[in-house]
Amino acid sequence: MVTTEHEYLTIAEAAALLRVSKATIRRSISSGQIPVVRIGPRNIRIRRADLDPGHAPRNDRRDPDWWKKYIIPSPPPRFTEEELMARIEEINDRILEERGGIPLDDSLPYLHAARDERDEYLANL
Repeated sequence: MVTTEHEYLTIAEAAALLRVSKATIRRSISSGQIPVVRIGPRNIRIRRADLDPGHAPRNDRRDPDWWKKYIIPSPPPRFTEEELMARIEEINDRILEERGGIPLDDSLPYLHAARDERDEYLANL
């Protein structure tokens, strides 16, 4: 088999070609993403044909979505939105029944009073 000099690349040449670090190439070799040819006990060469730029290893720091692989998906909801709204209505009806049909007081005046009290306290500091 006759090969050209540029058919096989060193780790440094492959890293420069794909614009990633040598460490990224080494990790990809270790994980089996990039097949290699060993020339002796310490020399490694990578076939240029095995370096598809579309499947190039990506350094997490350059990938803006690197964090997405660490997200644990939340379990599916146990109730639909309609079921949850029905449960809220049931709870509201039960509270209203326990209070003898008297609804809760509007809390907005209490909020305004608390804010006014806070503002006065802060002004006097």
